[in-house]
Amino acid sequence: MIYGENAIIEIEGDRVLMTDRAGSTQDLSAPDLPDDSYHSAWFAGVAGEFERAITAGPGSHLALENLAEARFALALTIAARRSAEQGGIDVALA
Repeated sequence: MIYGENAIIEIEGDRVLMTDRAGSTQDLSAPDLPDDSYHSAWFAGVAGEFERAITAGPGSHLALENLAEARFALALTIAARRSAEQGGIDVALA
């Protein structure tokens, strides 16, 4: 479980649920397709976004947004490892 200011995310296996403060729950699960190792369902969009970011340049809004997303993903990964190393305790995102 990941507790944020506005919601809780619960991850168990392939299932991902997000519950906001009002109690509304969204299923954000995205199971891998066993016959789609190239992730064709989303790769074209990702490739297009990458091309737009390269064209716009390193200081563009899209590039800065991507960097912020990467920082957040890294902070989540570090916090998850720190929590696991300490028996699953709650940890703050750095």
